[in-house]
Amino acid sequence: MGCLEQSLFLRSSEIHPTLYCGINMGVMENPVRTPCDHLFCSHCITQWLSYNQTCPSCREPLATGDLKRDRNIESIINDLEVLCGAEEVGCNWAGRLEELPKHTLVCEHVMVACPFKGCLELVKRHLLFEHQSVCDFRSVDCEFCGKPVQHHAMQEHLQRCTQVPVPCPLGCGEEGILRCKLAAHFHSKCAMQLVACPFAAHGCRSQVSRKDMEAHLQAAQSAHLLLMCGTVSSLRAEVAELKSWRCKQLVQNLRCGAPSVHVLEGHMDSTNCVQFDDKLLVSGSLDRTVRVWDLLKWDCVHVLEGHTATVWCLQYVDEILVSGSGDGTLRVWHLASGECLHILKGHTGDVYCLQYDGRSVVSGSRDGTLRVWDPHAGTCLHVLTGHTDYVLGVRLDHSRILSCSSDSSLRVWSLQTGECLQVLKGHTDSVWCLQADGDTLVSGSDDTTLRVWDISTGHCTHVLQGHTDHVYCLQLVDGTLVSGSDDTTLRVWDVNTGACLHVLKAHDSSVWCLQTDGVTLVSGSGDGTLCVWDVPSGRYLRQLHGHVNTVIRCSFRGSRLVSCSSDSTLRVWDFSDPALAE
Repeated sequence: MGCLEQSLFLRSSEIHPTLYCGINMGVMENPVRTPCDHLFCSHCITQWLSYNQTCPSCREPLATGDLKRDRNIESIINDLEVLCGAEEVGCNWAGRLEELPKHTLVCEHVMVACPFKGCLELVKRHLLFEHQSVCDFRSVDCEFCGKPVQHHAMQEHLQRCTQVPVPCPLGCGEEGILRCKLAAHFHSKCAMQLVACPFAAHGCRSQVSRKDMEAHLQAAQSAHLLLMCGTVSSLRAEVAELKSWRCKQLVQNLRCGAPSVHVLEGHMDSTNCVQFDDKLLVSGSLDRTVRVWDLLKWDCVHVLEGHTATVWCLQYVDEILVSGSGDGTLRVWHLASGECLHILKGHTGDVYCLQYDGRSVVSGSRDGTLRVWDPHAGTCLHVLTGHTDYVLGVRLDHSRILSCSSDSSLRVWSLQTGECLQVLKGHTDSVWCLQADGDTLVSGSDDTTLRVWDISTGHCTHVLQGHTDHVYCLQLVDGTLVSGSDDTTLRVWDVNTGACLHVLKAHDSSVWCLQTDGVTLVSGSGDGTLCVWDVPSGRYLRQLHGHVNTVIRCSFRGSRLVSCSSDSTLRVWDFSDPALAE
């Protein structure tokens, strides 16, 4: 605020000279008097004294504390007649200066901003209501979902509104299906939807429309009978041949008594990822932290803070830990000290997965890209583009990078150059998990299938059908593949033949995680339990209770089994008690 413009006053020529500021020569606003009896605007003299310490008129020493408000002069100025300032656009108001603020609040000719978010229009106050009724940024309720949407964005909203009725896109003839109900329609009703043969678990690879399934079953009765006989023979042979001393020893330990259980509490929300060795355990959580635990003292030795969103993934090698987060960054930590060495920035979406081999880090993100990093220098070496949706899984395989995505494809990349070497297509929905052994690559998808690929040729060698819902996890060991699904089961497969060897049933909810060494299998589920299985025979051995919510990750090493859960805890199950091994 400073001097008042002369044009504001109705009779500016009659204003007494003493009412003008001695600095900027305008009519004073908030006049103050100096000890040397000079008058100035409060704002003008305060600005002057920030650079000078003397009176601008007589150069006498002067400080801001010497200034006194002159109420008499202020009253005279407030009584002067002024105009609105909007007279050029039609306002004829004139009145005392002190009445001007009140008038400005109600003046119909003053320009005011539209209150709708995003609108930059300025309109006369008396035209504001008319403008609001046609403003493109006004809020309108969607006729289908009832949510408020800005008028200009309504057409775009209708293209994705889940409550809009649409016809079946597969052409079954059904109309008026709510967009949010399409998946359920395909899953259970649509006559044109391709579905797996009920004998898929026994080797039938046919996929036919739901309306043609009865005809397929009638035509393939003899073939289905032969497949079932082969499955029974194969299962009997595997049960007889694949038992081992290690399997017997583990079964003995598991059945001889309860293991010692250590519950690690500290995270404030779901624990999403875990890695451990004989001395340390590292966990990442929805609470945005990473915790380092001492497995000798059962204490949390470090809480690594810095991420501003969920920690989705982590991996350490020796003393270097790398974590990936929903904040779009990776962080490189020193395990012993807990110090953050580098923040790796570049992704524009959640970092869902990473692999670290001690030299290079490869990360996959919601932004559809992978990035190759030097974690020791904190630099990005390559940006791998090609996927058109979320990258859900990544593997470092010597000189190759393998990735899977929500775009239903897998890709093979060169670690050295970042070049895409292969695009593997065949799945019809998101691919959640993958693993390679040499040139054999396996993948699991929301389309309920697993696929076996030959990386050297890029060809799919087997489509493993049998699961009836999303495949979330898998592991390949010496030609034996184990998969876990949203259908609550696990399946054991021979990747060389594509045959399903066992169907493992014990969980009451989705199977979220598993680990196997080819002989023993541990699985974790949404029912809060872990199950232990004998892989060669497919036998159920034991169920471990303790978590009160979904088991998200499980891992075993030696005699210890570690599980992390959305109940925010980690559990370490120790089967090394000598009494159990006797």
